[in-house]
Amino acid sequence: MSDDPAEVQVHGAGWAGLAIARGLADAGVRVRLVDPAGVLGGASGRALGVALPTHPEHPHRLEAGLGTAGAAALVAFIREGLDALPGLARVGVDWLASPQERGELDDALAAAARIGLGATRTDAGYHLHDGGGVDLAALLAALRGPDPVPVHATAGTAEVDVYATGAVALDPFLADKLTPVRWQAVHFDGPALAVPVVSQHATVFWAGGLSAAGARWATPHMEVGETSPVPEPRVTAMLERLTRAAFPDAGAILDVRAGIVAESCDGLPIVGPVPGRPRAVVCAGFGVAGLAYALPCARAVVDGLLGRPSAGVPKPLRTARFAP
Repeated sequence: MSDDPAEVQVHGAGWAGLAIARGLADAGVRVRLVDPAGVLGGASGRALGVALPTHPEHPHRLEAGLGTAGAAALVAFIREGLDALPGLARVGVDWLASPQERGELDDALAAAARIGLGATRTDAGYHLHDGGGVDLAALLAALRGPDPVPVHATAGTAEVDVYATGAVALDPFLADKLTPVRWQAVHFDGPALAVPVVSQHATVFWAGGLSAAGARWATPHMEVGETSPVPEPRVTAMLERLTRAAFPDAGAILDVRAGIVAESCDGLPIVGPVPGRPRAVVCAGFGVAGLAYALPCARAVVDGLLGRPSAGVPKPLRTARFAP
């Protein structure tokens, strides 16, 4: 691609940015993809490959926050994204109940039925029927395609700017709506998991063979505001303790990594045009749920820019919720 003005400039080469760039390029739009860190250079490149079929929280808590209809719409939206997620092994996700969660399981299962989220009680917690593990190499290959959109280190000019990164608030609209949070993973040489596992109110994830991520509550500030991807020893120690308790044959630690994710001010992604500025579009704030949200949110952005019929995104995710 030359340095001529693009029709659409996509900031961020994580999963959402790659999907938006791919969708627009396939439609013949001149796209400029920008990320100083390169392809998957941020938190997306440190994902464990867990695709939850819901927002990371127990179903009854999601229902309490959004209402039954709102939670059901969000689950349906995520399911549509899973239907189109390359590399997904749809084996479901096991929810391992911690001692603090065990009293909530009946409420969680009842709410799951009300919002259309398939779940079955297990001895250890419950099993979510949808979602599963993602082959990240296969996903990357599908989003890059045979003719990858080049990634530029610096921004240029464009008719429309799409902000698909939250690590840096590139647009003033996002300055008070996204907060950087350090997210950490520890990789063990223990046996691989056939089904991804979540626990601790979906703040700890296990996947692959064998990797653990999360537990940022091991520090008093919960890693909020951290911008350096340097692993925190207290989080490493907590992940190791929890992993060895759940999986006694975890083995030795092979690697520890950290990345910076963007959490929105209300915990939900922010998707759509900036209120009053239709040429600035946001698709960010996924937090740790990137693989659940990235593709359906990206598809909605592409459909909107191309003027294609689309159901759009559920109301709780729209930028309009921040309008004056």
